[in-house]
Amino acid sequence: MNDHLSLYRVLNNLGNVYEHLGRHEEAREVFERALRVARISGDPIGEGSVLLNLGIATRSLGEYEKANDHLDRALRHAQRQHDRINEARVSENLGLLHNLLDHYDVALAYEQRALAIAVEIGERTVEADALTGLGTALAIGGDLRRAETHQRRALTVALTTGNQASEVYARQELGTTLRRQGDFTQALSQHQRALSLSLDLMDHPGQAAAHDGLAQTRIAMGEPDSARAHWHEALDLYEEMGTPRATNVRIALQTLGEGREMP
Repeated sequence: MNDHLSLYRVLNNLGNVYEHLGRHEEAREVFERALRVARISGDPIGEGSVLLNLGIATRSLGEYEKANDHLDRALRHAQRQHDRINEARVSENLGLLHNLLDHYDVALAYEQRALAIAVEIGERTVEADALTGLGTALAIGGDLRRAETHQRRALTVALTTGNQASEVYARQELGTTLRRQGDFTQALSQHQRALSLSLDLMDHPGQAAAHDGLAQTRIAMGEPDSARAHWHEALDLYEEMGTPRATNVRIALQTLGEGREMP
């Protein structure tokens, strides 16, 4: 194995660890270095994987235009290499990005593409995540019943395959959909399970999202004290990670009369 091939793989794995811990800026820096090495390693499939990870880290930092550029390049790269697995993964992540931007029609198209490829090639992790993202896009478009159906299917796939990261994502988004339908008890259950799993996995972004979801559900139930406690937990994590969601949580806390100064 050549030195460049070994180095970019080490860097790619290191970046994934940083991303999992919510150290998004460090992850991006490592992925940028990994990409430079991958381009001279003679492994185009690996280069595509690094491009995808770079897009994910950039999205986590809230730099959505740059993230879209990276992911679009990753998608075109996967298609040129006939890399169906990465094409599915990138499509799913583009769907997630456009869900964050409330572009639900664009998100739907990407998630449907990801789901179709995943089912065709038997890539069940992408299948679960695409079902979750498809449900989220439907929820943004107002079709909460269909959203719930897709997210429950995603949860079933995640549980069947034992993929806990996909389970956290499915439970988090399902909890949000259930809250919007007024089923607060079930929403709390999904968010709490997502939090427990995220703690076990040392998944800091997952922990923050779960606390955020629990806070939003408690607010909907008329329980501001409980919501405040969860938002403080979420804010500590969001600030540590440097993600834009911290601003939204600060504003939410300020409306409860216990805000934190804006930086």
